[in-house]
Amino acid sequence: MHGTWVNLDPPRRLTDWERRVVERLSPQATEEAIEGLRVIDHCGCGCASVGFANVAHVPVGEAEAADSDGELSWVMLFADREEQILATLDVIRPDGRPIRELPNVDQLSIVKTSAWSS
Repeated sequence: MHGTWVNLDPPRRLTDWERRVVERLSPQATEEAIEGLRVIDHCGCGCASVGFANVAHVPVGEAEAADSDGELSWVMLFADREEQILATLDVIRPDGRPIRELPNVDQLSIVKTSAWSS
């Protein structure tokens, strides 16, 4: 099912982990902006990737961490090109295997943060 996205009806609020990652990768975002996000879909392959909006998107925030088996995990925040609308929070491993354990948000090695704030 890799690449197949499953719609959520109704959309849901971010989990605590998703929220903390968005906060880390978009340090300028307001409380209201993050609180207003809703997860509208998720990847059906078993990874932890979720969608926020149906827009063309580019990576705007990136982090990495080791999975519980020591392999690398990537955490990437995508938004529209102007970084006005968040699109997805992708949580994947470069080897294509399922994430074993979500990384501790405080232990993420931040590569790039987003300017998203609204």
